Amino acid sequence: VGERLLDPVAHEGDAANHVVVAQVWGDGGFGNASYKNSFIELYNPTDNNVDLSGDSIAYLPANNSTNTGTPAATQQTSLTGTIPAHGYYLVAGTSSNGGAAGVDLPAPDDNSTINWNFADGTIALVDTQDAFTMPTGDLTGADHVIDALGYGVSTSFTPFAYEGALSGFITGVNIAAQRTPVGTDTNNNHTDFASIAPVAINSNGDTQPAISLAGVTDQTALVNQAAT
Repeated sequence: VGERLLDPVAHEGDAANHVVVAQVWGDGGFGNASYKNSFIELYNPTDNNVDLSGDSIAYLPANNSTNTGTPAATQQTSLTGTIPAHGYYLVAGTSSNGGAAGVDLPAPDDNSTINWNFADGTIALVDTQDAFTMPTGDLTGADHVIDALGYGVSTSFTPFAYEGALSGFITGVNIAAQRTPVGTDTNNNHTDFASIAPVAINSNGDTQPAISLAGVTDQTALVNQAAT
């Protein structure tokens, strides 16, 4: 996977005054995927920790191949924790193919059972945990929408909603949509997001899976044994 520089202080260009959707990747466990699970990464560009316990992740699937469909029901996952100032918040998603490919994510801050599409759709951070129906079109200034990403293209399977414009690219097995620079928000997905290899970061700044050590149940054999 790629490498991202972690900075414990404010990132240059941290201009947004709210939590933003920083990265979306939806092909966990499939093919030669980097991670076993899909993930959404949030980023807090402000100087204060932000309580997310009243917020949720909302997902609206994209249109059909001929762009002649109607929007499906919005799916939601309620959030529970706090995102640190100038820090990240990792939401683990589902796994394709039983998680056969990829490594474990860093310890996630939250989990979602939403199976967002690997290539296209709309992900939004909203300020409610009540049932929410995502509007279509430009979400800039829409009620309850803190930030959103419409990832995909206009030719086929076009996302129904976005901020300003679509990202203009589809994501895939080794392609994520990342906000660049991470702390900015011009309310234009095409300007704000770039395609990169997925790199997951949690609220502790971890980019590697947590190490799990098996417990020692019988230490008898370790006592008074000569070193070899």
